This record gives sequence, C-alpha cells and structure tokens, in this order.
Amino acid sequence: MFFDDASIYENVDSTAYYKNLDDLPTQLVEIWKAFQIFPQVKINNGETIIFSGPQDFLDIVGIFSENIYLSHQLNVKTYSTEQLKYGFVPANSLVVLFAPNLNQSMNDTLAAFTDLKCQTILISRDEFKLVNQPSPVNFFRIPDNIRLDQNLFALSTVILFCVLEKTGFINDAYGLIENLQTQAQTLIEKLGKNITTSHNPAKRLAGQMVDRLTVFACAEKLSGVARNWRSNFRNLAKTCVFVEVLYPSDSSSWNFVIYPESVLSKTLFVFLKSTIVPGVSNQQVDLYHNHLLACGIGTDQVFAVGDNLLLHSWNLAIFGYFAAYYLAIANKVDPAENFFPQEN
Repeated sequence: MFFDDASIYENVDSTAYYKNLDDLPTQLVEIWKAFQIFPQVKINNGETIIFSGPQDFLDIVGIFSENIYLSHQLNVKTYSTEQLKYGFVPANSLVVLFAPNLNQSMNDTLAAFTDLKCQTILISRDEFKLVNQPSPVNFFRIPDNIRLDQNLFALSTVILFCVLEKTGFINDAYGLIENLQTQAQTLIEKLGKNITTSHNPAKRLAGQMVDRLTVFACAEKLSGVARNWRSNFRNLAKTCVFVEVLYPSDSSSWNFVIYPESVLSKTLFVFLKSTIVPGVSNQQVDLYHNHLLACGIGTDQVFAVGDNLLLHSWNLAIFGYFAAYYLAIANKVDPAENFFPQEN
C-alpha cells in the first residue's frame, strides 16, 4: 500500500519530521525538567488564566481547557495578541503570553492590559527588557535546545501544566506529565510509520482524506481537539478542513446542509467520539452521524481512549498529528517546511 512504501517518506519528508512525533514522550519529560525554574505565581481561586500567543499554541491549550474547568473550576481562556492590545481582558486575570520572538510592540501589548492589575508571565526565546512597565512581569526564557518548530506540541503542553502547578491548581503536575508520556508512547507504537496501513488507523484516515474536503465533527467538550486537528491539517498537509461543533437539540448548527450537493459528494465527515462525554452530547453526535450515513455522505469516526476526558483529548490530539503527517506525505507536501508557529 502507498503509506507502507518507505521511499515515499524519504522523497517528501526532507528532515525526517516524523521523528518529532516519535520523540514526543521524550520531549515531554525533557522540556518539563527545563521548566523547573519557572516562577511561582500566586492567584486567587476563581480568577481567570488567559493564554495568548501564536494560533497553533492557542489551539493546543484549547485541547485541555474544558477538562481543566471541569476538574478545577478554573477558567482557562485563549486570546490573540490583538485581543490583549485592545483590552479584552478581565481585571485581576493571570496572563500567560507566549511570544517566540519578541518585537518592539511588546511593551505596548503588555501596557494595554497591565493597567487592569493583571499578573503577567512572558515566555519567549529572546531576552526581554521592560521599559516603563506599570506592573511587574515574570519572564521565562525558553532554553536554546528546545526547537519551536519541532517541539511545539510538547512545549505548549508543558507550559500549560507548569503554570497550573506554579499557581497551585495542580499539586503533582509531573505525575500528570508522566501519565501523558505513557499514553503517548502506547499510542505511537500503534500509529508509527512502520505500522502497516491495515493496522494503522491514522494512515487509513489520511488515505480517505486525499482530494476531499473534510469536516471534523464532535461534541462541544471535544471542540478544542477538533480545532487543533484543523490547525495541524492546514499547516502540515495544506488541505481544506473545517470544524463542526454539535450541540444537543440544536438543529440550527447543522451547517453542512448549506453545502451544495456537488461539494457534499466529495466531502468526508470525520466524527471525533468519546464515551466519557455526557450521554446527551454523545447521542447528538450519533444522530448526526447516522443522518449522514442515511444520505449516502462519506463518514468516518475516531474513538478516544483513556481513563478520563483529559486523556481522551490528549490521545485524540496525538492521533490527529499522525494523520495530518500522513496526509502531508500523500499530498507531497514537506511537513518540515510548513509547520512553524505563526504570530496572530
């Protein structure tokens, strides 16, 4: 089969990008250790933590935001840097700003919301000097050995859970990182490029997506995962993908009915499913899925694995990275040249 031919990877993947996926478990732990000098931050219960930075970073944080609210009653929001500049920030929030490369406008961005008595953590590759800053900024410089183009998924995950630990919302974040590492290793053993297509669901999904418009559909609690998938497929494979978030008993959200019949015939709807998502939401996803099947429209489904919703989201996200990589290979797009965090 196409994906089982080793030569296609050598011809398309100029820098062996797949090694970044295979090395994810190791990256998680190494980056976590590098972040142990991260500053301690005090935050009152009930306050909001706002993450801002490149869209790819925000999409990764969004994978976990719903889980964090359910388990810790903590509002985790993602804002673009433009939203920060124009002051769309609740007072007394903690703002975590991930800026891979700093520029002259950074002080203006910070000043726009620090007047609201917000605490700020700035994370960057570059050195940073404050100029007439009205409130203190905790600065953390990313070590040089962490490559943003190769380690963004692991780095973003570590930043999120490191912040939660340093603010006191999680006591044993390293135990959580170790659990994520184990889950990643188990999944990678099933999705790696040496696993034949007949036994590799990520390769099979990528094969179905070739030359088709694809819609990722899911319940609201998996919407962060679906948006992360959309980002990966657009960046890595340069393909046309959309997201449909399905809400219980809301037929107005059936946006696919506006697609012309000629488009629907070339569209694949991929349903992201989790048995831990509340029953009503699961029933609604099944309703959409069965409706499309009855209409003869192409569908597929990916089931999450794990003991809780956080692990379901994590494992689905990893699956999405592998499927996007395989589609990039099928589309003859070098993934190493296209996946790099872009500023908003």
